[in-house]
Amino acid sequence: MRWVFRILGLLMLLMLLLILLRPAAPVADGGGPARPGTSDPASTGREGLQRNTTQVIYSKHARCRMGCRSISEQEVIDILKNGTINYQKSDLRGSPDPKYAVEGNTADGQRVRMVFAQSPRGVVVVTVIDLEKEWRCDCK
Repeated sequence: MRWVFRILGLLMLLMLLLILLRPAAPVADGGGPARPGTSDPASTGREGLQRNTTQVIYSKHARCRMGCRSISEQEVIDILKNGTINYQKSDLRGSPDPKYAVEGNTADGQRVRMVFAQSPRGVVVVTVIDLEKEWRCDCK
């Protein structure tokens, strides 16, 4: 009979550990869990992406993709400042830095997604994606 109590005790301990180690759900405006696809924590002041454009760092890959897609630095800055974060395409637990997929339209009408990494050095432009047109590009 003692073994039953030991097993029950171990199961309770395991359940407690699972509850404590479970990742926290994002919080929406109403205090409950955020719905998938929601993209406006900025209104609550909890957005993690710093949209400061004074320290923007372009990765080699992003520069190559910008060249292939005819996207200027100014268009990247505009999307960084005014675009909408797509949290389903973002990696907020990315290592070494969280990555934010920000979407919007460029000055010439391209519908784009740009991935930004929030780094201690500044905002890193990781890649630039045209959501409507497939471009020939030799970027690695």
